[in-house]
Amino acid sequence: MTLATGNALSLVTGIIAAGLYGNIGIKVVYINIVEDWLNGPRLLSRKGRIVWSTFIIGAAIPQIQTITGLIAAIAIMQFSYTFPLFLRVGYDVITDAMMADEPYTPGRGASGRVDTWRQWSRWKRGLFSGRWYFKLFNLVTGLGALAMACLGMWGAGKSIQVTFAHAGAATSFGCNPPV
Repeated sequence: MTLATGNALSLVTGIIAAGLYGNIGIKVVYINIVEDWLNGPRLLSRKGRIVWSTFIIGAAIPQIQTITGLIAAIAIMQFSYTFPLFLRVGYDVITDAMMADEPYTPGRGASGRVDTWRQWSRWKRGLFSGRWYFKLFNLVTGLGALAMACLGMWGAGKSIQVTFAHAGAATSFGCNPPV
């Protein structure tokens, strides 16, 4: 896995987080930037209502901060820290296992594999040859990131449980102020 792939995964999760965090500020941003600076459609026009509907969807989610924490533990932590390390371990195992194979020759017909993944010799070569210490480090760090994500999911779940256990918890489109 290249550095660019890891950055792309982080970018995607950052965009998801920005969408979740931006539910309140979208009206201010829309009026000040889209309407004033870019001469975009007024908020009450048909096109403006389509853009504004994203704000309504965001406002319909009660306790957005606790749900955002859960999303961060489920997706952002995984795509930023867990998946890249595990993908790197898998890539290194595959490339190290290929070292004993003959190089590919177009038009030859058969591949130059010495053994298959069903045989222990390929697994042994993939896991324990090359930079085995780098694979071990990435595996242990990935398991640590997975443990942290699980703790984040547990903590976010407890936070959601405590938030909604109180009688004054805000709900979607409620008339009672949460304060």
